[in-house]
Amino acid sequence: MAEPTRQRTYRNIGLALGCAGALALLTACNIRSLPFVPTAAPPVVATSESPVAVSPSPAALPGETPTPATPAPPLTSTRGMTLTWWTTEWFSPGEDGAGRVIVSQQLAGFETAHPGVVFQVTLKLPYGKGGLLDLLITSARAAPKALPDLVSLDLAELNSAVNAGLVQPLDGLLPADLTSDFFPCAANGGQINGHWYAVPFQIDFEHVLYDVRRLTVAPRTWADFLTNGSNYFLPAAGRGGLVSDAVLAQYLAAGGKWERSGSMVPLNQESLEQTLAFFKEAQARGFIPPQAVEQNNTDAGWELLLSGKVAMTQVRAQRYLAGRSELRNVAYAPMPLRDGRVTTIGQGWGLAVVTGDPKRQAAAMQFIAWLLDATRNSTWARAANSLPSRRSALEQWSQADPYFLFLREQSEACKYRAVGLGYNEASRAIQRALTDVLTGVASPQQAAQRAVEETTP
Repeated sequence: MAEPTRQRTYRNIGLALGCAGALALLTACNIRSLPFVPTAAPPVVATSESPVAVSPSPAALPGETPTPATPAPPLTSTRGMTLTWWTTEWFSPGEDGAGRVIVSQQLAGFETAHPGVVFQVTLKLPYGKGGLLDLLITSARAAPKALPDLVSLDLAELNSAVNAGLVQPLDGLLPADLTSDFFPCAANGGQINGHWYAVPFQIDFEHVLYDVRRLTVAPRTWADFLTNGSNYFLPAAGRGGLVSDAVLAQYLAAGGKWERSGSMVPLNQESLEQTLAFFKEAQARGFIPPQAVEQNNTDAGWELLLSGKVAMTQVRAQRYLAGRSELRNVAYAPMPLRDGRVTTIGQGWGLAVVTGDPKRQAAAMQFIAWLLDATRNSTWARAANSLPSRRSALEQWSQADPYFLFLREQSEACKYRAVGLGYNEASRAIQRALTDVLTGVASPQQAAQRAVEETTP
């Protein structure tokens, strides 16, 4: 099929694929299967395939023994209920990838535990024309009966979905033991103006990779970095005129704020001026390569590090999880920030309820709770080389692996990047200021003053 949207209905899924088969498939896939990276990957085109026979039991990866999943209470009055779920290929049932096999297992397990409830899973592009948010908006206007019961969304698009009235508030529907277990950036990403609209299932953020042949230890502060003489790929171009996560993290670590006052996000002039001055000095000393000034994502830095052209680079945790078994002479570290305190910017995906029907909402929430069980969230994330949204899910990963302990520290310090009215204007103001400084158009003081004036209520 050539069209970008594929539709598959999973009914009466069998139990032919046992846990042993799932384990074999996970082992064969290894971590070379790179997951979808929300901000950098090209559009995913859904493919048509036959339903896969799966087991309802979550499988453990080799060397790991997850605790039993908590069974969801039975639903009532759901005989013959078909729930529609719009999602994108990387987080959908399937047999072409360890993460998709796990979703198949978990979907089948829910249907087995709740007889009479079946799912119609429809694959959409993640972004853009024909993407999840775009089709929600157009369907709500032209064919509201075609809207799904629940949808997977990049949390960066949740604000737009809420403003358009496309998703339902979830306050009072989420148990406290779940909401209190989310990492801070996941919890903030699932809420708009303090109200829950999505249940986060995945997060991601950036940290540093460095060449151990050139650096004994990675610098933790600006002073350390500026004195060690190592070049660092820190993407400074931004995307769509917005400041990059790496630059925003530097501003926040310098004492900047990212909070709205009315319709604006006021910027702290002193913090921004210090951040711009750091970039100017690093550029003048040749520590930030020209490619970093022109790039807006971390992929180019990965290649530069592996080829020995830079000593340090930003990397997304998902990318490192997927490829670290292939790396040699490379170690990880927090970003070097003004005073060395850990700060990073988080992104993520969540599940939102679209239907306004109370019975269908209840069934959709039961399914979300099923997927977000700590063991299921942990098992899927580990197989998909992704980061779980829950503390208790990450704790089920091997505590003997120091990288997982590092991820826990970073996840606790991670700040969600709020978007929408005011935030985007402030983001563009920071990016313009950085560009003006790096191109010599303005001094750090001049650029910071102009950015503050642009964002003052």
